[in-house]
Amino acid sequence: MLDTNCTFVLETHMRIVCWIGKGADVDEKKNALLIGKGLLKTHKKPKGTVVMRTCEGTEFAFFKSFFEGFYPIVRHTKGEELNDDAK
Repeated sequence: MLDTNCTFVLETHMRIVCWIGKGADVDEKKNALLIGKGLLKTHKKPKGTVVMRTCEGTEFAFFKSFFEGFYPIVRHTKGEELNDDAK
């Protein structure tokens, strides 16, 4: 899983996401996007590749989908009916 004291880069075909942990070093926080943008050239990413950042606690669904454990496990019984509020 991600370490709150670090920054990480998630690289996909058309997106580079720099994740910044709450306890990350100030220099890491400042340089995260620069590193992400540097990957555009060094990895010869396609034109239109998005470089963005997300901070710990503000992750979006696309980012979370790459990591196990971000979503709570939802359990239900087979054939269980939804109450009126959930329909």
